[in-house]
Amino acid sequence: MNKLFLEVNNESFNIEVLKHNGYVLVDFWAKWCGPCRLFMNILNDIHSQFIDKVKFVKADIDNCNILTKKYKIKSIPTIVLFKNGNFIDKKVGLLTKLDIINFLNLNMSD
Repeated sequence: MNKLFLEVNNESFNIEVLKHNGYVLVDFWAKWCGPCRLFMNILNDIHSQFIDKVKFVKADIDNCNILTKKYKIKSIPTIVLFKNGNFIDKKVGLLTKLDIINFLNLNMSD
């Protein structure tokens, strides 16, 4: 597991994401998912650009069945952006570095 990203589960999600003041990008993934491992490398590349603006967390779908149902995660990798505990937007699939940067910039108003 990457040390840059906090791993959340059904229980810790409330504190780490929904009660966080600011932006949180949640990466829904699984250990057995090849594209998810590639996606982690892409997220690593952009992490430093957004470190002061966005909290990055990971949610393994095998340990987060309540969350995957609540946020309608049907395919992985999927990223979901929250601000002050509120759902903003989500993107599904293996995105490019530029896709993720554009997604964040488009959805971050401050």
